[in-house]
Amino acid sequence: GKDSSFDILTWWLPMVSYFIGMLSALLGIGGGEVLGPVLLLLNMNPSYSSTTTSVIALISSGTNTLNNFIAGRLIAPAYCIAMWSIGIVMGCFGRALAMMIARRGKGSIIAISLSMLLTAASVLMAYELYRNPSSWSASGLC
Repeated sequence: GKDSSFDILTWWLPMVSYFIGMLSALLGIGGGEVLGPVLLLLNMNPSYSSTTTSVIALISSGTNTLNNFIAGRLIAPAYCIAMWSIGIVMGCFGRALAMMIARRGKGSIIAISLSMLLTAASVLMAYELYRNPSSWSASGLC
């Protein structure tokens, strides 16, 4: 017979991905922060989920940086290059560490690390909203 889990993923995942993309654009986040838990919910291998969200974050931050560069809004390009270099090195280190953990069959460590990171980011965003609510207002849109 037909695999019903494939049918659910075929119809459900594109709709969730579209919603995540809209939410990410509205909130100004990379999208991987929201998609990571969804992929884990769908029983994706944690190392694949981590890689997928990292690629999404790379593409999102790269396009945002390029957009700001073209618009002339980069104040200190040398600072951007330094942060990019540090990010690449640390990203390679994190990927190597994730692969080492996955080889040992401890994929749950990656999932727990991702959930702790997302929880910390959510708490920090809520604190920033509480501390400075005016920076989150949408009054300038209309």
